[in-house]
Amino acid sequence: MESYTFLHYLREINSLIVQADIAYGMIFQSLDQMQNSIGSDNFYLEKEKVWMFIMTFLALSGNVSKLLFPVKRDGIPAIRRGKELRRMIKVDESSIIRDRKLRDDFEHFDARLDAYFQSDRKHMLIDKNIGDPSEYAGVELREFLRHFYPEESMIIFSGKEYDLKMMMDELIAINTSVKGKIFPRFQIDPMKD
Repeated sequence: MESYTFLHYLREINSLIVQADIAYGMIFQSLDQMQNSIGSDNFYLEKEKVWMFIMTFLALSGNVSKLLFPVKRDGIPAIRRGKELRRMIKVDESSIIRDRKLRDDFEHFDARLDAYFQSDRKHMLIDKNIGDPSEYAGVELREFLRHFYPEESMIIFSGKEYDLKMMMDELIAINTSVKGKIFPRFQIDPMKD
């Protein structure tokens, strides 16, 4: 592929990461609004906003992952493109962005519920909670279907823990390299005010 072609992919990665950064910030802004609305009719709306921005963040970071780490079913041209993009912007094969399991769990939530209800491992399910999981005495991590622990920027999905801050930090590092390729002569930073 020509460098001009890669410029379009790099611009898309930049755009996705800028949007992911906005969504990540909105998670915590919505969390503050939720906490300020305890006892009001707006509480549940604000709680849903927190989850909406978590899902938005995961979808955007997943799209960056798909551009950089295509899978075999995407075809050989996509695999080559991903490999070349990773080389250009120095993204390691072990990048946390490569792992799309959490995004997949949210996107295919219906399938996760189906699998649970068809299994023989029946236990209590706690879903869409926000707070310190240790406050739930006697509850095992596997019982948290979707749980957000804001102090640690951690999502727990069926006992698996995912660090959103680590994901955001990796996206920012990737975008620093991307911006160096997109804006080599100009020190324009679309992530700054």
